[in-house]
Amino acid sequence: LSVALLWFAVTLSPISAAYPERPITLIVTYPPGGTADLVARLLAPEAGKDLGQNIVVENRGGAGGMIGGALVAKAAPDGYTIMLDAANHAQNPAVQPKMLFDTLKDFAPIVYVQRVPNILVVRADNEMKTVADLIRLGKQKDPLLYYASSGPGGAQHLAGEELQQLGQFKLTHVPYKGGGPAVPDLVSGNVDVGFLAVATVASLVQSGKLKALGVSPAKSLALLAQVPPVGQSISGFDVEPWLALIAPANLPKAVAEKLKIEVEAAIKNESFQAFIQQQGSPMKVMTIDELKRFFADESRKNGDLVRMSGAKLQ
Repeated sequence: LSVALLWFAVTLSPISAAYPERPITLIVTYPPGGTADLVARLLAPEAGKDLGQNIVVENRGGAGGMIGGALVAKAAPDGYTIMLDAANHAQNPAVQPKMLFDTLKDFAPIVYVQRVPNILVVRADNEMKTVADLIRLGKQKDPLLYYASSGPGGAQHLAGEELQQLGQFKLTHVPYKGGGPAVPDLVSGNVDVGFLAVATVASLVQSGKLKALGVSPAKSLALLAQVPPVGQSISGFDVEPWLALIAPANLPKAVAEKLKIEVEAAIKNESFQAFIQQQGSPMKVMTIDELKRFFADESRKNGDLVRMSGAKLQ
């Protein structure tokens, strides 16, 4: 045991000290095959090994994370039902017509798992070569350009709205049920441009099936070092969605800290670090209190963006 866990064993209540005594369910609020699902299935075995119990991954996708979120919000706050959720968690209050839970009051943030950069891509033979080309064409009223995202109200939808707002041009949003379903239409040219996760499109960019105009963070990615940040062409653009481990509200502090220690240890594991480096999305270490403040800041930021852009679920 680590020094920290030895300290827990001495100071925790009997219930907390014994945790976990049975398998833990990890709800992924998105369908199988996406970035969140992949991350969960990489982390679960390693974290479960350190905790001494299996962590069973269950996909409960739908409604931008609302279905899985509602399930976890109503679960007992005992550490046996947790979830891996994305930036949508902080965006939903701004875009969902009816919330099924309070994103701040009904949950206990545990670990900031990783950042999830996006890539702005077009068909390989598209005339656009740079973000400046996109802005120029987007300012032409006819025909309008169509941009794909992994779903209405999600991180990529809002990234597209911020892109238009800061760049002062217009695109027409085409939402898909995940990043994967958008890819065939991008490759065929049925939609003009897409904001999609690195894990979804990086290999297609590397193989020449798609062309990258820019990456969403302020810095270039190691995986695609030749692709400039969008922010070089559109001042102030810096978008990097994230994944976080979250539990029901009122989770005992000792259980939360134990989960945090072991999940962060799993994130630092060599195999997971290799995955992170491949995506160019290093871990950001936060305390639980810092993560709570981060969630509140993200909710406020996205609320402002939605109000200014007029983005709505379609």
